[in-house]
Amino acid sequence: RQVAAQLGHVAARERLVDELTRSQSQLAEAQAIARVGSWDIRLEPYESTWSVQLYELLGVDPATFVPGLEEFLECVVESDRPLLTETWEEIVLSQVERSVDVRIRRPDGEERWVRAVGRVLEWAPDGAALRVSGTVQDIQELKESELQLRDAVELNTLMQFVATTVNETNTLDETLARTRELLLAPP
Repeated sequence: RQVAAQLGHVAARERLVDELTRSQSQLAEAQAIARVGSWDIRLEPYESTWSVQLYELLGVDPATFVPGLEEFLECVVESDRPLLTETWEEIVLSQVERSVDVRIRRPDGEERWVRAVGRVLEWAPDGAALRVSGTVQDIQELKESELQLRDAVELNTLMQFVATTVNETNTLDETLARTRELLLAPP
């Protein structure tokens, strides 16, 4: 009987390990398809873990790159770092999820837009954040479309100014002067 019970426990453990392995594989595949990586930071004592996909997004080697907030900050384009730091401070002080769009620079020099999202998962009795978790998603194509749309809107606005001034003036010089006035006028 005892041997049968032990065999049953071994079989149950093997099923759990198989299920966990399958679940981890599905998560990794879903993250790869969505171009999103996940991270988790325990603040006391400090410990940071990243998903394989986050290393992939940043173009760093998980065997040699040490994961962490400061290390991620180093991957962010310098001019975007203050925004990321400000958002991190908002995350650890609030019970609300926060997100920020920043540019990263991969080791090969390529710059890409990413959206970092985070929230506190565990709080200490004194209200201090203990554990923070979140995701980083590659949004390069979305940002490019957004910037193209913004350019199109600005061009359309300029064309409307020119069309308006053409109707109000008699010469090209007058049109250009009036368009300049309209564009430089305070809002």
